[in-house]
Amino acid sequence: MIGTTLHPNTNEKIVVLEDVGEQGYRVHRCLMHMQNAGLFANTKAVIFGDFTGSDKHLQSSIEHFIEQYLSSIPVFKTTGIGHGATSRPLPFGVAGVIQNNQISITSPFKVV
Repeated sequence: MIGTTLHPNTNEKIVVLEDVGEQGYRVHRCLMHMQNAGLFANTKAVIFGDFTGSDKHLQSSIEHFIEQYLSSIPVFKTTGIGHGATSRPLPFGVAGVIQNNQISITSPFKVV
């Protein structure tokens, strides 16, 4: 999607990332591609959801990327967002607020 008309607009957005079954070096390569394309340049925050796989280097690859490239923006880690056994819903395109190291989102639904 990067470099096409489908290129995501991450300006002033909270970016959510997750993946399943990828090796650490491949996840790191994808993150570097996103970094080099400027996707994190004006991002408000990044949420790392579930990255599942059997590669023992997966988590350390993500940690290394965060330390090296995302130190200037808030980074959150959570479980239950992705393709794991638990998969919580996450609405896209709704307002989010970062305050006191927490993210709050506005529900897109109205109570009737």
